[in-house]
Amino acid sequence: MPRYEYMDPRGDAYASLSLPRNVYVLGVALVIGLMVGTGAQALKDLVGIISRIVTSHADTDGINWIFLLLPVVGIVLAVLYQRYVIRQKIAHGVERMKALLDNNRPDMPVTEIWSPVIASGLTLGFGGSAGTEGPIATAGGALGCNMARWCGMPFPLVRAMLAIGAGAGIAGIFKAPVGGMLFAIEVLGIGMTALQLMALATACTAAALSAYVLSGLTTDVVFPDFTPVNLMYVPWAVIVGVFCGAYSAYYSRLAAWTRGRLSSIPNSWFKNLAAGLSIGVLILIFPKLYGEGYSFVTDILSGRWEVMGSFGPFAKEHLGVAGLILISLGMLLVKGIAVACTTSGGGVAGDFAPAIFAGCMAGYFFAMSVNAIFETSLPVADFAFFGMAAVLAGTVKAPLMAMFLVTEMVQLFSLLLPVAVASGMAYMVVCLIEYRGRNGLHDNGN
Repeated sequence: MPRYEYMDPRGDAYASLSLPRNVYVLGVALVIGLMVGTGAQALKDLVGIISRIVTSHADTDGINWIFLLLPVVGIVLAVLYQRYVIRQKIAHGVERMKALLDNNRPDMPVTEIWSPVIASGLTLGFGGSAGTEGPIATAGGALGCNMARWCGMPFPLVRAMLAIGAGAGIAGIFKAPVGGMLFAIEVLGIGMTALQLMALATACTAAALSAYVLSGLTTDVVFPDFTPVNLMYVPWAVIVGVFCGAYSAYYSRLAAWTRGRLSSIPNSWFKNLAAGLSIGVLILIFPKLYGEGYSFVTDILSGRWEVMGSFGPFAKEHLGVAGLILISLGMLLVKGIAVACTTSGGGVAGDFAPAIFAGCMAGYFFAMSVNAIFETSLPVADFAFFGMAAVLAGTVKAPLMAMFLVTEMVQLFSLLLPVAVASGMAYMVVCLIEYRGRNGLHDNGN
């Protein structure tokens, strides 16, 4: 087996790479992808098992007071695991990986290969309102950079393998190879050579395929009754993109405000309890905020909107159009709080899945409201789908990743045109809002 020498960041790592060594690098990337894809499915299974156990006695037709306490238990268990078992903080893994790459210090502890999976399983299995993608991306990044070191690769490849492993994590958890590749390039912001891009493609494809096979050839979100593309809906995709962009700015600012309030609590245990109870109260009112929410997203895309009130205070109410619109609006208004309390209150989880959930609600709310007010006939499920990509693009500021990741995760590319339009518009609106905020621009021209 060829052995690479550890090189200075400014060194030319590729001047002497021969074909066998290129194949060796791709082989390592393939192994990373297979392992990360397996880990992604294991994390999904762990969250599902815990969730089924703790919610097995939940009442579909009434208020479930246990929802008030489950998030508290999940966050406390995750905090205990971080403080007393692995003795390190592993939240906000994507931000930490980006900082490591920006500072040319691709060093991640070996324990982070598996510890985010366990902590995320506890956080989300007990109702944390966020996603599994951040933890598995962290685990993939840790596996990538450490495997590169074990194989004696030069510094540029160690750095690249961190991003490659993280991209494989995103590809595996969403079963979206192109989305995983664009995450490494667009979100982590790493430049790559041709060899590194080939390794990234290899790892992401392997991760997505292995997770897809291990899941029984199923996707997390199903969209069975979509309306074929009609060019007349493209202008509406522009409008829903603008709406989702404005909502994305609200969502991000609400999450930032919540994180600020949590950070102002001096006692860490009080902060954990406050975060857990806040999530519990929100889930008690809006039970569909529990966990990642992909099954609920599938219900929305499948036209089963009546489930919006189940397991909560609205379960026995007859929800007409106005009731459905109000409940979706309520979830839109508070989702940012639930996510921030989960990810910054002591839990270990990701930010992409909640943005997709919020986008589904934003698109649903938009189409239902327009149809009710203007007596139009917009396909509500399609617009919920457009919103999934648009809000993800606006909150993460990665429109290319968002449009491909969402279309890949449901294996539906026929709606890529309006999805791309909505994602691009949402991204531009967020950029304009942030630009105005940075430059102090107001309506009076100051």
